[in-house]
Amino acid sequence: MRKYYYDAKLHGVNWDAKAKEAKENIDKADSIDSAVSEIAAFLDTLNDSHTSLSLPPRNYTQDYGFKMKMFGEHCYIVRVRSGSDAEKKGLKPGTEILAVNNHAVSRKTLWRIRYIYQTLRPQPGLTLTLRGGDANPQQVDVMAKIQPSTVMKHGQRQGINQIVRDLEDVYRSLQPRYFEQGHQLLVVKLPTFFLSGTTVEGVLGRMRKHKGVVLDLRDNPGGSMETSSDCSVACLRTSAKFLIA
Repeated sequence: MRKYYYDAKLHGVNWDAKAKEAKENIDKADSIDSAVSEIAAFLDTLNDSHTSLSLPPRNYTQDYGFKMKMFGEHCYIVRVRSGSDAEKKGLKPGTEILAVNNHAVSRKTLWRIRYIYQTLRPQPGLTLTLRGGDANPQQVDVMAKIQPSTVMKHGQRQGINQIVRDLEDVYRSLQPRYFEQGHQLLVVKLPTFFLSGTTVEGVLGRMRKHKGVVLDLRDNPGGSMETSSDCSVACLRTSAKFLIA
C-alpha cells in the first residue's frame, strides 16, 4: 500500500499503528473469516470505495433467497426466490428492511452489509428487521441455502462443461423477458442494456405488434450507450403507448 497507493499520505491514516492493531487482532481471530475481516477493516480505514479486499472463490455459497434494493432512503425486498426459506417465512417484494443482523440499512451501509455477509463472512442465516405497511417492526430469521460453488469445479476434469453452463446461466439471466396479453399489452423486462443488435431488433419487433408496452427497467444497471440509444429511438418511432417502470 505504501508503495502503490495513489495518496502518499494515505489520507492521513496512521498506517503503522493501524497495521499493528490489525496484526494483533488477526492473531486473536478464531477463524479464517474473522482474520480476513480484520484485513478488510484495516483497508476500510482509508475510506476509499476503490480499495478493498477481494477473496478467492469459496468451496460453498450461501443463497439467502431474497434480493433487496434501495429506493430513495428506504430498502425494500424486490425479489424472493421460489422455494427458499425466505418465501416460507413470508417475505414478499415490497416489504421494507430496516436492519440485517441488527445493522441498520441505509444507502450508505447497504454495500457494506452485502460485502460482510456475501463476501467476508457468509452466514448460515440472517436476522432481518422488517416493516410492512403500518405494522410494527418484526424480526424474521431467514436461513440460507448452502451449496457447493460451481467455480471450484472449473479447474477439475471436464471443468470446461461447468464453465459453459455457468456462462449460459448468466446469458439467460440477462436476456429480455416478456408477458403478453393479446395484441393489447406487452410487458418487457430488460435486465441490462448489454444486448446485441439482433436481440434489440427482436424486442422492437414485438413492441410494434402491441398497442401498449410496459418497459420494466427496474434493477437495470445500464450498459451499452448504443443499445440504450437504439431502444430510445425505436420507442419514439413506434405507435404503441409506453409506460416505463
